[in-house]
Amino acid sequence: MINTKEPIMGLTDKPLKVAMDDDRDLTVGLAYANCLAGGNSSDPLRALTLAMKLKDAEEIELEKTDIEFLTTAVKSFDGYKDLVRGQLLKLLV
Repeated sequence: MINTKEPIMGLTDKPLKVAMDDDRDLTVGLAYANCLAGGNSSDPLRALTLAMKLKDAEEIELEKTDIEFLTTAVKSFDGYKDLVRGQLLKLLV
């Protein structure tokens, strides 16, 4: 079970923000959704559907195939550095 509302933490143990001019915390669900929506997968409809679920849910249970799909999306997304991608991948193991 993944808590999608959990914040992504910085090295100072403070939540990272969505953007410099946006005071909202970057959450696990939003970060996963960004990886899926900003990627170039072989199945864009699946990516979009899963991104919407991850963005909106409080908690989510993923099927093994969704975990594999999401893992590939996180690893190939270059919009986040390893600090964020590492936290996202750790939750999928």
